[in-house]
Amino acid sequence: MIGYFYEHMIVPQLMLIAIFILCLSNTYSIATTTYDGASQFVPLGVYMSWERTAACAKYYKTDRWNDVCKRLDVIAKYNIDTLWVANMTEGDLPRLIKECKVRNLKLIAAMNTVETKISSQWTDNGKYYDSVIPRIVKLANKSKTLIGWVLSDEPRIDDLPKIEKLRLKFSETDPDRFSLVVTTWNVTPYVPEHTNLPIVCVDLYPFFGHNDPNGPHTEKTSKAFFRKNTQRMIDAIGSKNIMPWIMSQCFVEIWGPWRYNENYQVIALPGAYLHWRCPTLAEIRWQIWETFRSGCKGAFVFTITPPAPNPTREKLPPPKNFPYKNVLIKAPVVVGPAGLLSPDASPTLQLKELSKAYRTIAKHKQIIRRWKQISLSGVTVSKPGKIQCFIDPVTKNKYAIILNDDLRKAHKLKLTLSKNDTRIFTLQAGDGTIIELNKQN
Repeated sequence: MIGYFYEHMIVPQLMLIAIFILCLSNTYSIATTTYDGASQFVPLGVYMSWERTAACAKYYKTDRWNDVCKRLDVIAKYNIDTLWVANMTEGDLPRLIKECKVRNLKLIAAMNTVETKISSQWTDNGKYYDSVIPRIVKLANKSKTLIGWVLSDEPRIDDLPKIEKLRLKFSETDPDRFSLVVTTWNVTPYVPEHTNLPIVCVDLYPFFGHNDPNGPHTEKTSKAFFRKNTQRMIDAIGSKNIMPWIMSQCFVEIWGPWRYNENYQVIALPGAYLHWRCPTLAEIRWQIWETFRSGCKGAFVFTITPPAPNPTREKLPPPKNFPYKNVLIKAPVVVGPAGLLSPDASPTLQLKELSKAYRTIAKHKQIIRRWKQISLSGVTVSKPGKIQCFIDPVTKNKYAIILNDDLRKAHKLKLTLSKNDTRIFTLQAGDGTIIELNKQN
């Protein structure tokens, strides 16, 4: 997915965005959504770049579908229920639908022939899509495995009118599936205002390289970045029947030389700029638990498939004209795996931690679909714990997510419900739990 700079680096761009939005608000109207299936679905998912599976298969001299099926087997084993595939080719879509179905995985597809940002696809007011959309919908047929179409990956704000037009085209042709996009933190708040997509999904990658001037790189700033932009999304949605999702981080991005070691850990080499680092196990847990504690209704993690090994990367030059020479790597440093799976499709420790969080959350998916955030007077948790209470509008039962907000060590957290009702929870660093407040110890 496309990288982006941290907030203080793009203030001038935000001023231009604000001016554009004032003009945009008067240029088109929002149509009514015809399908609400998105509100019935709480995904616990991962993101796969389709082109990387071919690269890994080529490196290991195996058939592409052997590689894909190995990865899908691992995904299904580790409590993941939804695959978001990007750059999907039309010829491969029917087979991928079939392989996901037999593993009980839901599929959301970003086709390589559908991308709102590509201006050439909008000549003659998007006539290109008049043939493309029926063709790919026919490939999916009536399958209940493929549940949604991705219209764009990190679109710009000025793409939003086209996204709404494309949503309508898909709705007319394929009314039983929803459409969505994934947007960067600065674009996300405008999506519910200027489109009628049933889902808003923000990609939040809070763990930048150590001392990185382009993004948050301390525990405090990384958590604040994640929370601030999650809240901006939720505030923008307001009372609309739109589901907030978060795409969180498990990847490495390096500008300049790097390589894998024998265990497929990424080694940043001298001269490289470490833009994003791989999250620790505590940070993996924290992202997922904070996603649902914040009130979001779905989680994905980028990425399940890392880049294939490539010896030429070791000889890449340092980034040109980089203004912060002091943060370039001085000596080889291990920065973790490049994804939830290794290039050979073996699971990383990060995937195993994600699996534990997903397994716990999956037990509560039906309630998470319905519950609403509430504030309960007198209900508190000791520091460094964080708590959010919820109510199920159907049963009126109350719940809470408790989070250990410390990313370095475990804590015993004291939950106080009343003078005579206190409970103790021991949670690992960044870990969380869901409790029903109506039940006694």
